[in-house]
Amino acid sequence: MTDALGIAGSQTSGSFRYILVGSWVKAFHSGWAAHSGIIAAHLAQKGFNGPNDILEGQYGFLETYSENTRPDLFLKDLGKDYPTLRTGIKLHAACRQEHSAIDAILAIVKEHDLKPDDIKKVDIYMLKMSFMFVVEPEE
Repeated sequence: MTDALGIAGSQTSGSFRYILVGSWVKAFHSGWAAHSGIIAAHLAQKGFNGPNDILEGQYGFLETYSENTRPDLFLKDLGKDYPTLRTGIKLHAACRQEHSAIDAILAIVKEHDLKPDDIKKVDIYMLKMSFMFVVEPEE
């Protein structure tokens, strides 16, 4: 029951609680969000309804995650500005903090034509903040 509640709680918003307790839920945050969007679209297409003010309404998304909401900003420049076009695309299926290390390793491997058996040890250094997202907890 405790695991089920922890997993369900993580699905609500992609909580970072997993960092402190070493659970596995981070692996499905983005996939679960995509899955939920697809299911929501199918349900709506079949006539299933949801709150029509889920973003700006009382207890809605904005109020849940912010104290000073500005729902008017959602409609500002609607049809003229497309912020999603400025979204970054991750090149590697890994935490963003790992990308520079992955890029460096790939460049070294390519430059020296290295094979797995050629490598005895790899030391990777990163920012302390990144370390907590990528490595901790060690378990």
